[in-house]
Amino acid sequence: MGVDSPTQGDIDSLFAVSADEVRRVADRYGLDPSELLKRREMNTAAVQYGMLRNGRKPLYDDVNTLCDISIPIGIVSNNQHRTIEHIVELFGLDQFVDSFYGRSPTLEGIEYRKPNPTYLQRSIVDLDARRPLYVGDSNVDLVAAERACVDSVFLRREHRSDYELTCDPTYEVTELPDVLSLVETDAPTPVSKHWPAAPHGIDQIVAPPSGVALTPDHHHRGIQAGFREAHAWPAPIYTCHVSINAFLVIASAQIRG
Repeated sequence: MGVDSPTQGDIDSLFAVSADEVRRVADRYGLDPSELLKRREMNTAAVQYGMLRNGRKPLYDDVNTLCDISIPIGIVSNNQHRTIEHIVELFGLDQFVDSFYGRSPTLEGIEYRKPNPTYLQRSIVDLDARRPLYVGDSNVDLVAAERACVDSVFLRREHRSDYELTCDPTYEVTELPDVLSLVETDAPTPVSKHWPAAPHGIDQIVAPPSGVALTPDHHHRGIQAGFREAHAWPAPIYTCHVSINAFLVIASAQIRG
């Protein structure tokens, strides 16, 4: 872009990209911030595409689990949309992924990254999701789910074994197949232990499904507008089932590409 000797600090600041940093670096070198970001995103996408093609960014082994989920699936990522598009096309994920979003190569697109729930909300609309379940492996995923008022699953893969959570997910699992038990069995979702009687469609259950941990201080987002009272597991509570009619949205980190 006509800049001969940018500082290493300015180069590094464009890796963990933020709108403010793009504007700062563009102003420093007399560049248009939108054009700088566009070039940055184009170059980054080209590198990522090469890594996908040469096998340096493979899928996790358990991604095939998604083939066994007979409900609509979406992907919401902080990565570029074109990179997610490449992942879906190269690995044939379009056979079971119904909607996917990454950030657009614009300053506005950067602002819409998680924990901003914008792309998550768009995916939920695409899937006509009444009871979404968002699967992620970072705090920004959990915050985005909280802001979108949907249930969340923290997937604590081996490389996340020591990851410290700053907010509580609805569920915590260690591998993707565990998520299957949440959407294709009558997995309990805590609501409130203070209801005087179980409303229609609600059962009283006091144990989580095998392999799935219910986190403390959870309230069911799907009906939180009417019932905001929190609970502490494993006290006897009323539970609402996440059934086959639920919808699943995953963070792209769960497919590693």
